[in-house]
Amino acid sequence: MSAASVRKNVIKPYLLTVGIMLLFFIVGCKGTWTGFFYPHGNLSDETQWRIRHGLKSLEECRDWAEGQMATTDGGDDYECGKNCKLKKDYKIYICDETVK
Repeated sequence: MSAASVRKNVIKPYLLTVGIMLLFFIVGCKGTWTGFFYPHGNLSDETQWRIRHGLKSLEECRDWAEGQMATTDGGDDYECGKNCKLKKDYKIYICDETVK
């Protein structure tokens, strides 16, 4: 077996592995984020909540929430949800992931 043939046999699986990893990375990064801001930490009064849809990343969501906090006098809370959908029957958002 020649050296060139050995290199091809080593490179093909390597490229396949890198390609699969890249695909998982790209698929895992897709999605939109929704910011939920609760002024003064008030989770019970939905009329006070501020919700921002269509954020492109968790960092963008956190930046939005920090901007909202700058408009109040403290005690606030927030969360960021990935790929959230409103379940109208229950008036609740269901997200794939929720973080701060």
